[in-house]
Amino acid sequence: MAAIPWHARIVADWPVQPAAPTYSGTRDLTLDLYAPQQQANGLVVYIHGGGWQEGSKDRPPGYRAFLAAGYAVAAIEYRFTTQTDAQSLVGDVTAGIEAARALAAREWHADQPWYLWGISAGGHLASLAAHTLADRPTAVVSWCGPMDLVSYGALVGVKRRLRSHVRTIVSQLVGDDPEQAKLLSPVTYAGPTSVPHLFVHGTADGLVPIEQSRTMYDALLQSGVAAELYRVEGGEHAMPPSDWSGLDRTIAFLQRHRG
Repeated sequence: MAAIPWHARIVADWPVQPAAPTYSGTRDLTLDLYAPQQQANGLVVYIHGGGWQEGSKDRPPGYRAFLAAGYAVAAIEYRFTTQTDAQSLVGDVTAGIEAARALAAREWHADQPWYLWGISAGGHLASLAAHTLADRPTAVVSWCGPMDLVSYGALVGVKRRLRSHVRTIVSQLVGDDPEQAKLLSPVTYAGPTSVPHLFVHGTADGLVPIEQSRTMYDALLQSGVAAELYRVEGGEHAMPPSDWSGLDRTIAFLQRHRG
């Protein structure tokens, strides 16, 4: 991988939704924006993972590689299922995306083309947002994100020792309502109007089985939409820091899809 520059133009903790209500009080939602020193080739909006109930926008993994390739990176945050309901959580993602694009456009004219990238729960939210936003991204990258919450909630392919955890986090997101699970599943919306997707997934992922990515990949291909599935052989959940090959694939994918 080429040397990655340490210097970037940064806006930290830009306010998106101050005092967003939670079950026990309020939470300020902010975003961070990193831009290369030169004119940006586009904007990557990063959505962190954490089972929809934890995680942080701080220092997106591999963000310096995106800067080296000429992309600005915005990292957004959202309330968790321990703090609010699923609809509000998804609304936070939408608000964060819109704020990131507006800030990138105003500060550095770096909002086009624009992409969504997420890891785990963030991959799920990235694909879901790409299918529900009025102004859709150029493309989406999901690293090991759940795409079909119906089969995921049924623990298909989940390792036995992780089933209790998966059952808990899915239940907190969709309850025991299969219709809610379907409405919040990206695969429900896969069709001819979907944007291109890249799926990066470890073959040994027992928390979010690779079948989750393959299901969405197949649905997009059947609809005539460009899709790629990169299998990280032996890779477990989220893969870095043990395997960064998916990062090179991600940047190459963005460069092939410029809108």
